[in-house]
Amino acid sequence: MSTNKPASTAGASLADDLHQAGGLLSSIYGKAFPETHPVLLFLAAIWIAVERLRHAVQASAQTDDWRSSEAATQAKGRELGIEARPKENWSEYRARIASAMKKGGR
Repeated sequence: MSTNKPASTAGASLADDLHQAGGLLSSIYGKAFPETHPVLLFLAAIWIAVERLRHAVQASAQTDDWRSSEAATQAKGRELGIEARPKENWSEYRARIASAMKKGGR
């Protein structure tokens, strides 16, 4: 059986989630609680994993959503060091940002 990097990363995350869940349950119910109630330990670990995934998805959506509003476009432009030119319309500004991102490999 070969071990590839994503599986080892997932294993490390599961171990971390279980450890965090054990600490969370222990702080609420007492030290021996996670060992005597393994189902709750796994449910808490799943909750922690789902929260981590939710945060990752939100961060990704915010990064990809720079075209959604003028403020988001300006923020992306500032991040890339591209300021809007005087009298430049939003579509032109967004096109320059997209071009810079494409050149930068983003």
